[in-house]
Amino acid sequence: MYEEEEILDRCSLKLKTTPALLEEKLSALIEENKAQQETLKLMKKHEIASLSKTLKNGAPKVQNALFIATLVPLAQDELVTLAEELSQKESSFLIVLAMQDKERCQIFVKVSPDLQKRGLLAGALIQKMAPLIDGKG
Repeated sequence: MYEEEEILDRCSLKLKTTPALLEEKLSALIEENKAQQETLKLMKKHEIASLSKTLKNGAPKVQNALFIATLVPLAQDELVTLAEELSQKESSFLIVLAMQDKERCQIFVKVSPDLQKRGLLAGALIQKMAPLIDGKG
């Protein structure tokens, strides 16, 4: 029992509250954390939309297909979101996005259905690029 009280006292001190108000303080912190996570998600969404617009504005059309191949400052899980954003309102496209962190690189390729019918396949492209970055594909 004494040990539990000691833990409550230490936690209360860290959270600058009393043991009696500890649960209330924790609940408030949890809600604040949720709100900050939602704000961060919204900021990331805006960052990806802005990056998409910038990339599209500078992207060439090759035989009427949007072509984007670039290294982006995003996390691995955001590559798909950016590719989706870039391919919206485009009927023909080849999008190659890469990201690099401390340990490895990641390549994401998205090819429009019309280019797939012409033999341009994302998996084949990744397999050809993977050795260039010491990857497996």
